[in-house]
Amino acid sequence: MTLTSNSNQEVITKANEYMEDLKIDNVIFTTDNSEVKNYNNALESRIETVVTNENAIVRLNSETNELVTYISNKTDFDKGEFSEEEIKEKAISIFNSIEDVNKDNYEMIYIEQFDDEIWRVGFAKKYDELINKGESINFSFCPANNEIVTLAINRIGYSNNNVELAENEAREIAKSYLDKSEANNMTIELEIVRPNYFYNELKGDESVYVKINECRKAYVARFNNESASEVYIDATTGEVIGGNMILGGEY
Repeated sequence: MTLTSNSNQEVITKANEYMEDLKIDNVIFTTDNSEVKNYNNALESRIETVVTNENAIVRLNSETNELVTYISNKTDFDKGEFSEEEIKEKAISIFNSIEDVNKDNYEMIYIEQFDDEIWRVGFAKKYDELINKGESINFSFCPANNEIVTLAINRIGYSNNNVELAENEAREIAKSYLDKSEANNMTIELEIVRPNYFYNELKGDESVYVKINECRKAYVARFNNESASEVYIDATTGEVIGGNMILGGEY
């Protein structure tokens, strides 16, 4: 049974189970204090169930019942003095305690201070020397009491496609995009990316670039223009499968 056919009480029970798993004891959802809504997340190609109250927001995948995000509405957190090594150890401990995710071959990819009370950290799955950010756990937390403030879990698998395109071939493909931009140089690296067909022309009533639910090896060309444009070139087919840029910049 998926959450789209469950009663509000069943959805709230599931959300509270995740709060217990995450050791978040200051958030309790009830039918009296919470609102439950279903949303069509077109960009991510999935239906989501969102549970909200004055204390927190929980977003679930309606088809799989899996936790997608948690956001605390608290604004005040305890302060403490810790070394970066202590904070890193706390982050690893929290990561290891997160259930419902197969965390084999994950590694920490960043850790940074957000403000005096909160730190942010991300873990992602590694394949040989490449990182798949599509399979990742990102959270912010308060080191003073190890309280999770925000949490996002991504479960986009990796196709492990073969590298059949040489780097110089990818560079030639990227040059056509470089020539149309305001950039005069680019770098290119082999990475795991999530296709989004950012540069494809929209047709019909399409209004968003839908992200594909599978990550692939691609050459990522990065331009030195104002918008920091990126082009993803599939390492197997040579197809341009997406990209990115800072909104407001020149392409």
